[in-house]
Amino acid sequence: MGVLKGSWAVFLVVFILSGFLFFFRLGDRSLRNPDEGRYAEIAREMVIDGEWIEPHLYGADYLKKPPLFYWLIAASFKVFGFNELAARLVPAFFGVLGVLATFFFAKRILGLKTAFFSALILTSNFWYLQVGRYLLIDMVFSFFITAALYLFYLGVHETSLKKIYYLSFYICIGLAFLAKGIAGFIIPVLSIFFYLIFTRRFLKVFREMRLLWGVLIFLAIVGPWLFKIFSLEPEFIKVFVLHEHFGRFLSDNFEHQEPWYYYVMILPLILLPWTLFPWFFKRAFRFSKEEIRSDARLFLLISAASLFIFYSLSSSKLQTYMLPLVPLSAVFIGAAWHDRLEREGWSALSLRGAEIVLFLLLFAGISFIAISSKYDAYFSRKFTEGVLFYLQLIAAALMTGTVVCLRAIKRQSKEGFFYALIVMMCLVSVAFFSAMEKININYTTKHFAQTLKPQLKKDGAVFIYGQPGAFYDFAFYLDAPIRVVGLEGELELTRGDKEDAVVSVTREEFFRMIGEGWKIYCLIRKSDFVDLDPGIRRRLTVMKEDARKILFCANA
Repeated sequence: MGVLKGSWAVFLVVFILSGFLFFFRLGDRSLRNPDEGRYAEIAREMVIDGEWIEPHLYGADYLKKPPLFYWLIAASFKVFGFNELAARLVPAFFGVLGVLATFFFAKRILGLKTAFFSALILTSNFWYLQVGRYLLIDMVFSFFITAALYLFYLGVHETSLKKIYYLSFYICIGLAFLAKGIAGFIIPVLSIFFYLIFTRRFLKVFREMRLLWGVLIFLAIVGPWLFKIFSLEPEFIKVFVLHEHFGRFLSDNFEHQEPWYYYVMILPLILLPWTLFPWFFKRAFRFSKEEIRSDARLFLLISAASLFIFYSLSSSKLQTYMLPLVPLSAVFIGAAWHDRLEREGWSALSLRGAEIVLFLLLFAGISFIAISSKYDAYFSRKFTEGVLFYLQLIAAALMTGTVVCLRAIKRQSKEGFFYALIVMMCLVSVAFFSAMEKININYTTKHFAQTLKPQLKKDGAVFIYGQPGAFYDFAFYLDAPIRVVGLEGELELTRGDKEDAVVSVTREEFFRMIGEGWKIYCLIRKSDFVDLDPGIRRRLTVMKEDARKILFCANA
């Protein structure tokens, strides 16, 4: 670690780097639908309505997820106001916490240098970093899952503070449940079950875990909200338990259906660039009989495998479900690289293999820049304005990183090669931040809200037409009451709720209102606008449009 001396110096480097990467220009990009728009609007309605128990989206019940994530965003809104930065502060903050938790766990168990390697691997991981800068539940959920697993392992293997570790473990499970539901309980339990069975210490650990205290702590955290929501919404069991959990896991009638081997293909991409150098894991999967009961690597491996298998068995799959696996893998990878760089020299095969991989990456970067400069001529298509430049910038960052890596190999600097890979991933991620701002233009309604806001008349009614996923952030930016034309998509689940009738109208009612002379403003997909009756379309005035959406008014 060169000039870095002592734990605090190393900690400060990790803290400053992770803080910069997670918070740099965090609020510059508008919200991206459907996910960011959905969660920001739910939290905004919590603050506006003062309803903290029952989440609402466009006034309709939204019972698919527990409320912890919304509470955190709403608290941020109350402190910093309704804006993109305040919303994304929550996942970014927990992303940094995840890096620090990984650092302290690895330092406690595997030593300072492995902890430094692990923290750098995690904070520079492209997927982990991008999810942490995006308004998703998964980063908060990932933190509590990995923190729970770290605390459990420390409780088993540390002689002091056992009670505190186990009690903190139960708190994290309760908060993981409040973040995303039943998976927050199942994943740690599966990981621990298989680990204890494999290491043959099941009964011993269970006796010292104080399970009764664990049950009481868990119920104290999740019980009040569950009891209250059950009493307010009889539909909660149907939507939250049967539909969102068992239905998504077992049924093939949901979106995001993927084959069982989906994560086998995705995981190597999520863990780049380390999966490009498999020979650095030469001894990572070897465990002697003496090491099995005390080796943290085995625990991390079993925990990661448990999560991987659990989600692979689910019918509905998303890349973000793998997020808790990244911190666990970062410690495992950090330990493997530390072991290889500290205890073994560079073999000719390792050197040659690394050089080949890096030359291929360099060639890919050069090829992309060369081809993309003639993209319009080759493919008769155009990128969104400004996107091409930033994609080329990402390729240039990749090329710069590979050149630095090749120089480290030439000098036979083992640590230099490792740090060059970290720098390369950081450069690629920073370049990607700017590209996302340009790509995002087709996935937000901010520009429509800015157009409508100064022209909106007091007696005008604002609507969004059709499935609202592409328009979730419209109310957030407009800061005015909006009704939905039909309850479609996610909102169909609450169509039978009489209370939700006041936040929506049927398509027949909507067209009748236009015919009766109501002042109407409506945001609609272009495809839905084209499908409207020609007689109705002639009565509408287009106020603004982009590649996918149209804002029109009638009688205004």
